[in-house]
Amino acid sequence: MNAAARIVAIVLLATTTAWATAQTSSAAEPSALRVCLPSDDAPRSNRDQSAGLDVDVARLLARALSRPLQLVWLPELGEIDEVSDFNFRPLLAEACDALLSVPGVEALGGYRQALKLSTPYYGAAYELIPETAAWQWGEPAPGTIAVMANSVAHVAIDAAGLPWSMRPTTRDIAHAVATGEASIGLVWGPDLSELDDPRATTFAPPPVLRWNQHVATRRDDPLLMDVNRVFGEPNFTAEIDAILEHHGVPAHAPFESVYSPEALRAIEPH
Repeated sequence: MNAAARIVAIVLLATTTAWATAQTSSAAEPSALRVCLPSDDAPRSNRDQSAGLDVDVARLLARALSRPLQLVWLPELGEIDEVSDFNFRPLLAEACDALLSVPGVEALGGYRQALKLSTPYYGAAYELIPETAAWQWGEPAPGTIAVMANSVAHVAIDAAGLPWSMRPTTRDIAHAVATGEASIGLVWGPDLSELDDPRATTFAPPPVLRWNQHVATRRDDPLLMDVNRVFGEPNFTAEIDAILEHHGVPAHAPFESVYSPEALRAIEPH
C-alpha cells in the first residue's frame, strides 16, 4: 500500500470510528422527557420556584422512564381558545411531549382527534369544609353552602335547589364558613393546598363533582404506552399519594364514575 492509499485508509478509519462513537453515545443517552407546565397555577406548578404537584409527578415519571426531565413552561394563551380551556398548542406543535393533570376527555375539546389520554393516575373532587361537617350530597343542606362563583359545584347546587352563596375565591369560601356567613363550603380539592382548614373526610363527593386526572400526549406518540406501563406499577400509587399529601391535596384513587354533562343535566331539585 502506497502512502496515498495509507492516508485514505486512515481517514476512513477515523471517520468510521467517530461515527460509531457518536452512534453509541446517542444510543446511551435517552432523549429528555419534555413536560408542559403552566407557569403559575398552584398547586400544580410554579415557574419561579420550579415546584408544584405536577412538577413532582413529572420528575417521578421521568425517573421511572429513565429519561432526563425538561420542563417546558407554557405561555399564557393571550387569546381565548374556542377549542379547549387548556393550552394544548405547544404539545400539538411538538414543543413538549406531555401535559399533566388533564381532567378527562371533555377537557380535550376539539383536540380529541389529535391527542390521547393516559389511564388516570389520581382523582380530584370538590371537598366539604369545615372538618366537622357531616352533610352528604342528596341530603337537605344544613344552611347556606358557600361555593366558587360559576363553577360546576355552583351549577350543581343550584340545580339541586340548595341554598348557596357565591364567593370569588377559595379563601373567601373558607372565610364565609369561619364567620358563620355560610354553614358549609364546597371547595375544589387541589385548592385546599392554600388553606389551613382540613376537609370533612366523611364527605363522599358525588360523580358530578369529581374528575380523574390524566397525562395527555399526541395521539401517535409511543410515549403513551410507557406512561401507562409506569402507572400500572404497584408502587406508583403510593408515590402519587405521597406527592399529593406533600402539597396538601386530598388523595383519591381514580374514580369509577366521574363528571359528565349528562350527569349535571340529570340533577333534580331536592
